[in-house]
Amino acid sequence: EPSLFAVAKLLETALVNLSRVTVFWRPLSSHLNEVCQHPHTTMREWGAEALTYLVKSALNCKEYSPPLAENPQLQQMLLAPLVDMGATTLHFDIRAKQIECTLAILHAGVAGESLSHGWQQILSIIGNITDNQGYESKDSSQGKARDKSPCYKCVICVGEKDADPHYPLLVAKNCTTGEALVRSAFQCLQRVVADFLPIMPCSSLQLCIQTAAKFGLQTQDLNVSLTAIGLLWNIADYLYQNKQRVSNELGQLGCVSVSVGSSKESTPTEGSPSRGLTATLPPFDQLWMTLFSSLGDLCVDPRSAVRKSGGQTLFSTINAHGGLLEQQTWQAVLWNVLFPLLDRVRNLSGSASTEKVTDMAGNILIHHSRNTAQKQWAETQVLTLGGVARVFYVKRDILQSLGDFSRAWALLLEFIENSALSKNNEVSLSALKSFQDMLHMTSRSGNAAPPSSAATSVCSDSVSGAGSLNGDSGLESLSTDRVSEEAMLWETAWRVWCTIGLDSTKAPADGDQQEMFIPSQPFLTALIHIFPLLFQHIKPRFQETDLRKLCQVLENASAVPMHADTAPFILPSLTDVVLSPLQEAILSTIDTIQRVR
Repeated sequence: EPSLFAVAKLLETALVNLSRVTVFWRPLSSHLNEVCQHPHTTMREWGAEALTYLVKSALNCKEYSPPLAENPQLQQMLLAPLVDMGATTLHFDIRAKQIECTLAILHAGVAGESLSHGWQQILSIIGNITDNQGYESKDSSQGKARDKSPCYKCVICVGEKDADPHYPLLVAKNCTTGEALVRSAFQCLQRVVADFLPIMPCSSLQLCIQTAAKFGLQTQDLNVSLTAIGLLWNIADYLYQNKQRVSNELGQLGCVSVSVGSSKESTPTEGSPSRGLTATLPPFDQLWMTLFSSLGDLCVDPRSAVRKSGGQTLFSTINAHGGLLEQQTWQAVLWNVLFPLLDRVRNLSGSASTEKVTDMAGNILIHHSRNTAQKQWAETQVLTLGGVARVFYVKRDILQSLGDFSRAWALLLEFIENSALSKNNEVSLSALKSFQDMLHMTSRSGNAAPPSSAATSVCSDSVSGAGSLNGDSGLESLSTDRVSEEAMLWETAWRVWCTIGLDSTKAPADGDQQEMFIPSQPFLTALIHIFPLLFQHIKPRFQETDLRKLCQVLENASAVPMHADTAPFILPSLTDVVLSPLQEAILSTIDTIQRVR
């Protein structure tokens, strides 16, 4: 057994000389940190116990001059050994002691009273747990068994008789070292967000957001990931309620630096006009960009539950609190968060496995609509595309004031077109729903006026001024550029509708041996129902070539056969009407065209 005499004397000497802590702190804490790396378990544990006890005692000491709360250098010096304690080791027992000490500091109220300049270190301690202990191995993420090595401290692992009473946080069913550390560290973060956000310096809020996002991305404990997303929502609510104070303090410091996205796929959309724009945003808006980017990363997590929760939180946050953002920040949100997210989801969905998921924790039964990774990613694709379309619908007045709104509109329609042509019925039908939502948008400026030349439109004699859901008010005052831009938006939408209609109903070529995909009747019905909404915007410019395209889509759609399993629910019985919903939609569309004189 190693001799613990030296450790005991170092601790005793330090405790009786705390008033002169600046003289001995660095060399003494360095020695104790070396002891924490000792290969012998007992020696290592005593070193950790001595160091954490010394840190807590030093933080509670009242003999400093000036007081600890007024001495930033002293605060950082006293916390430095605690940071180094975990940064230099992967021993579970040392990391557990580090987190236990951190939680004790938070519970004792020392952090709130005296550590106004130590939050960066406290948050780094909490977040570093996920870097080294919070992620499963590659084999584990593929469904292989994880290492269930005992933690040697909790009741589950060693029994009630031998469990350490000072480790109550590690009592957990099926406890493993990584899971226990993540849960313990996450309790620290929950305490920080719940109790210390109002007194935390605004310069530390970005690190707080990033730390919560780390716990969302860790794969040891799903419940922790989902709860971490809830913490991000709480932080967003705090920023919303304290906008003035946070904005003023950050404006004085000018200290926020945003790194948009943490992965290769999260770079701004290729060719986007706002690449690098985040560097020029106000500090308060940069903080929001950090939050949105963190939630965007969670939207492409390997676990479907995390993706769903992250997506719902992201779009709810943007819609609820987006009114706080500057105009240029909206440009960054579009090109650095939303469109890259759509692209990443599309790519990951396309490469997802089609094999059935058979190994689920707890033997949970999975519905057949979600029993493959590809089907689970389809749900994410639906949520993401619908969320972005909803942002356009709710915030169009703001987005339309951007100089590149027409480009953003066209790109979103491109994503809708791609999804509508998907062979997944859920994705394709949802894409049409998003398309319909976009057509319900109203513009303060109204629609484009019909061209002056009657030859440019087959309908120009009778529909002058019939363009917008908002009527003609103020139309005369529109500039030529604005009229042209508005017309171009709806022309783009019309081209996308034609492409979807023609490509989805196109008959296979002769001799094509590939498996033919037949669109469903609800999909075709929804597609035809979109036309009347679109027609009222393009009516002044609807030409003969457009009519031919429309007739081709209607003819092809009417010729698409029904799926055998859905025919009994669609085909009318002898006592019912003789038209299916699709046929009714086609006749209604023809009637809409016929009523134009």
